[in-house]
Order: sequence, then C-alpha cells, then structure tokens
Amino acid sequence: MAVPTLHLEVAPELGPLDVPTGGDWVDLTDRLMNFQLRRGRSDQFAKFTPATISATLDNSDRELDPLNPDGLVPWDTDVGMPLCPVRAYITWGADDYPIAGRMFLGPEAWRCNDPDAGTAATVEFQAMDALGLFSGLTLTDGLWSQIVTGLIEPDVWIKGNADGTWDNEMDAGATSGTQSGGTYTYVPSLLPEQSGEVDGVAWNFPTSRILTVAEATTFPAGTVNDSTFAIVLRAGSSATALIGTTGDMQIARVYDTGTSRMRWELDAIFTTGKLRLKVYNSSGTLTNTITTDGNFVDLEPHCLAVVIDGGTRTSLWVDGVRVGTATSSVPAQSYDGDLIVGGTVTVGFTRALDELIFVKRAISDEEAEVLTGFVTHPATYRGESMQTRIERYYDIANWTLQADEEDQWMPAPLALTGYYSYTFDGWIPLWGIGDLSGSVPKTLGEALQGVADGIGGDLYTRRSGMVRIRSILAVEDADRAISFSTVWMHLTDEVSPTPISVPSPPGASAPVARRSQVQRTGSRLDRVINISDVSYGIADIDGTVKSVTRRATDATSVARYGPRAVSQSLIIKGGGMADAIGARTVARYAKPAIEFESVTLHLSAESFPADVMNYLLSIIDLERGVRVSYTPPGGGDVITRDTQVQGETWNWNPTTGLTVALDLAQS
Repeated sequence: MAVPTLHLEVAPELGPLDVPTGGDWVDLTDRLMNFQLRRGRSDQFAKFTPATISATLDNSDRELDPLNPDGLVPWDTDVGMPLCPVRAYITWGADDYPIAGRMFLGPEAWRCNDPDAGTAATVEFQAMDALGLFSGLTLTDGLWSQIVTGLIEPDVWIKGNADGTWDNEMDAGATSGTQSGGTYTYVPSLLPEQSGEVDGVAWNFPTSRILTVAEATTFPAGTVNDSTFAIVLRAGSSATALIGTTGDMQIARVYDTGTSRMRWELDAIFTTGKLRLKVYNSSGTLTNTITTDGNFVDLEPHCLAVVIDGGTRTSLWVDGVRVGTATSSVPAQSYDGDLIVGGTVTVGFTRALDELIFVKRAISDEEAEVLTGFVTHPATYRGESMQTRIERYYDIANWTLQADEEDQWMPAPLALTGYYSYTFDGWIPLWGIGDLSGSVPKTLGEALQGVADGIGGDLYTRRSGMVRIRSILAVEDADRAISFSTVWMHLTDEVSPTPISVPSPPGASAPVARRSQVQRTGSRLDRVINISDVSYGIADIDGTVKSVTRRATDATSVARYGPRAVSQSLIIKGGGMADAIGARTVARYAKPAIEFESVTLHLSAESFPADVMNYLLSIIDLERGVRVSYTPPGGGDVITRDTQVQGETWNWNPTTGLTVALDLAQS
C-alpha cells in the first residue's frame, strides 16, 4: 500500500510577486526533521488567520546558512531572502496534492541553530500564506483608490443643472451668458459621491454656443504646461446617414486672446466620427495631431481627457484607453489662454456635455484610465461588483491570480427566496470606497478583508494557495452549497456506518475514516448569536450616503440565554441583503454550539484506506462538510453530527509519520 510522502520546496531566487516555474524550486525534503502546517480559525465566528509552516531542517553541511557564500541561500547575493515562494505537497501514489500551494518565507529567514560541538546544526524554517503576505503588501498611491475617494482634486469642476445654469462646484469663476439649457438625461455622474449631482442633466450646446473659463482661473501667471482636461461628450444624430457630412464639431480648446494663438483644440470629424486633438507650440504653430480610430459621434456617452505633460508628451484618452500620444515638439514653457468649451457644430448634429473637470497637473496613466473609464464602465472602474472590486485591488498590488481563482469569489446569489430579489446586470451592486466615508485601505490584506466583511463573509486561503472570499449567504446557491453543506467524509468508530451519498462521482458514498478519540466541547454559550444588527448604506436626497441598520432577532433564544448581539457593516447596496444576512446569522447561531477538537487521522498508517486518502487530499479543505459519528462510552445509540472544517494541523516527524488533526464545528 502506498504511503504518503511530504515534500517541502522553496524558490530562493524569486520574490513574492513572481510566479515560480518548475526549474525555480529547490527541494528541502531530505533535510526535514519535523514539520507543522496550521490553517484555519479558532472558532466558527472568528476571522481566519494566515496559515503558517514551522519546520526544523538539517543544516549540518551549512548549505542553508545565509553567511555561507557557497551555500543555497547566500546573503550577499540576495538569494533566499524573506518572502520568497514556498510550497508543501504530499505525494501519494502517482499524484501530488498541495497542502500549502502558495506560501512565502517568513520575516526571519533561515534562523541557524549552531551546536556547541560537532556538526549537528539545524535551521528553523517559517513560512506564511497569501493572507500573511497581503498584510504587508502596500497598495500604491495615486491609483484607483484615489479616484473613487475623490483624491484627484479638480481645480475646476463644472456640472450641468436642470435649470439650465452653469454650476461651478469649485467656485472657479466660469462665465458664459450664451450657454443653452440642459435637455439630456445622462448616465450616473462621473464622481457622484463628491459632485452632488442628483439631477443627471447634461448641457445641450447648439451651434456656436460656448463656455469660457478665464485664463486667470485655469492658467494663473507662471503656471507650467502641465494640466488635465476631462469632459463627458454625447454627440451624434438620429439620422445616422449624416455621418460622412463635411464639417467638424468643436468640443474644447485653449486659446490665448492676447496673442491670438491656439494652445490645443479637441474636435470631432463628421466625415468619420473620429476625435481629433491638435497641439500647438508657443508660437501658435501646429506641431502634433492625434486622431482616433472608430466613430464617437454615435449618440453614446464618452469620457475624453487631454493630458499635457509639459515638454514630455501630450495624450488623448477616451473611455479608459489612451488612444494617442505625441512626444515631439511638446511645449514646456509657462502656459496661458482661456479654456473654451463648445463652439461650432454642423447643422443636423446634437452635442451634450457634462462633468467638466480641469486639473492643474498631468495625471498619471493609471488615473487617466480610471477617470475616463467611469462613464462607459462604471461598475468596473468604481468596483461596484464584488469581482471588479477584487480585481482592481489585485491589479494595484501587482498580484498574479492562479488559474480559475475567480471561482473562489463567492457573493450571495442574486435571488434569495424569502429574503431578497434583486438583479443588476448580473451582479449585486456595492458602494464605492469613498461613498461610505471609510478610510482608504493601505494594504492588500486590509482591502480584501474589507470586501469580505462588507458582504457579510469570510476570507481565507485554500490548500491550493488560492484566496477565497465568500458570503455567509453563498450556501443559498445550490452549486456553491456543495462546497459547504454537503458531507464529503465520515469520521467514525462504527463497525458498519450508514453510507452517505456524495455529489461525485455518481453513486459514490463518502469514505469512512477511522479517527482518533473524539474530543468534544460542551454546549458553548459564548458561541450564541441571537441578535444581528446589520448596517448598510442608502443614498440621501443630497447625494450623500447614510447608514441604516436592520435587526434580526431570535426571540426564543433571547428569552432563554439573554441578548447576545453581533454587529456588521456592509458595503452592499440594498436593505434586502442586510435582512438576509441578519436572518441567516441568527438562524445558524441562536443555540449553544458543540465542537470537536483535534480529530486526528494517522495518514502514514499502513491500514489507512485509499478512498479516504484520495478524498482527504483532493476534496477536504476549510469549511468542507464532515460527519462525525461515534458510540458513546458504555454503549447506546450512535451519536452523529454534521460539521464543517474550521481548522487543520498537519504534522510530520520521523517517528509518527504524517498526521492531520481537524477542528470541526457547525458553521
């Protein structure tokens, strides 16, 4: 019979953001003297803690001594430094099974224990999983988090109003008198939590109407040529045949009336529907022309941005994409000129504008991508779905996802019978980071934990190394319930236990494992929750977001055990979800729980069944369903409890071989 073999490997020449390949790994298995892997949480209500590996390695040959310049981890060459990749897996039969698929060397790498005499030196080896790494993985400044929290501070910010007036939020002295009233109902505004725009009305610009923002506001004396102009354009004609008509539509330009010189101008070309940016030097001579592909005169909203990085480059952005860049003959001198929006448009076409923003600096590419991407993809760029929120965080941190890791992101299902029914283009909407006036997360760990808490769920790393974020309501989805509610293994001392069906393979039963003596707790009052207060945000009439709390109560439990409350704060839009989470919480935890501690399986025993080994290594993981049954001392009816794995501890040493101890409770 095959005996499982533990392997420990490290990729000493790589960093935490690198993805190792086969040749990067160095096998430390032959040096193992003892090994322990701990994963999980202390109880079913606690947050999951980072998984850790602790091992002692033989270092008699000093190969793992960082001060050995000829060893495997020489300090002088930065090889084997903290946070390099680590993995542990078990070989059984012809297959490898990860128990720590993606971990990282701990903050104190290769702690040497040198003997007083002789050569029996050892090294203490410590590693942590992705959650441990994420707690110190800083999110970069100036990216998406700054956009959604309003940390791009416009120097001029003008929005349309239903009464046909210009309203400059920044009090920048914009003037017109020839502008026409708003007529177009528009998509959600560019930065709604700051703009206060509740009417959703853009401006309709007939032929030759303009808005002028004076030079003294946009380019005070001595201002260098660094600036960003952004605006939302909706232009076109119901008669699509008009595309191809000769003529141009003026969108915006900077013009110095004192010298009669153009600085730059942005327009649309009716013959093609393309956008065109012209850039001029200090003498007013045209030096660069950027022309887009595609037709943007299509009656659809588009966000445009002109980014001038003085002396370096000029860029045109449209809907989250930089469509053109000029790097030659870019003026670097102090700037001047009025900012003029609107102007000539060929008869037969309409033009509506909204959310004029002017910033006296050249914003970064990342900022421009998100700023202009809001309009056509608001969910993606504001992170208003769980998936896009997580993806943006990972992008900012430069983290590489494993294949299919998105399958581990488990929000509540869209329709919860009896609780909640709400679909929004295939996802449940979340508030943006800045909407709820919360602090901007500083680390990836803080960011992901905020998502997990905000959907009423948990965050942990699976054996494969993939990070799972799941709502407490994920089990309401039949497919996802298989991961949590279905019993996949039977731990028992019965001679002939009753078979338990499993989802796969068809017709199979949960394997029966003979385990150590069951250590169970008594009924634990400290696990009781009979009152759940769940807060969520709603939009107030002035466009701000205020917090509202829903309460779910199990009156019978309160009368029996007294009030035992828990509070949660959600980032989900909608009170129905708050009701569902509160109801699910008290339904599960209103009665004192009984838990099973350190139910141990001796995997190196020759009698350990093959079917149990296969399920244990390939299926059982945190929160998987496990049944415990046993005959009480002195006989009597068999006691049966269905539980979920809350934690596991893997141990190996040469004497006892490989064991795993499971902590089990109903969650």
